[in-house]
Amino acid sequence: MNRRFFRIYLDVAAVRKERVHWELRAGKGRVKDYAVRMRRINSEKRMDKLLEKEEADSGHMLALVRQIAHFHQKAKLVKRPFSTNDLFRSFDDLKSIYLIVSEQMGREFTAIIDQALLVNKVF
Repeated sequence: MNRRFFRIYLDVAAVRKERVHWELRAGKGRVKDYAVRMRRINSEKRMDKLLEKEEADSGHMLALVRQIAHFHQKAKLVKRPFSTNDLFRSFDDLKSIYLIVSEQMGREFTAIIDQALLVNKVF
């Protein structure tokens, strides 16, 4: 995401603590964290401000829609798409604990697993 908005980022600065003072600079003091320095953006051009002042128009909305669509089109897929088959296989994993449940807890609890697996197949 950061690379998509690279024009607003300037650099990364060390956040240092020297005794009781916190500073954003190179030099003395132990590095406690890092901060990203960014260009100041005109806050009056934020969408919430434009809407509040009733200055947002269809051009603003279209630009925002295009930006969001572009962002999503270029986004890396982090997870596989939802799959009901994967869900059913995952749920059927209850079979792997069936013997242990039977030995440790008894037939009453394996009956619950049997019922859940049956419902899963019908679902």
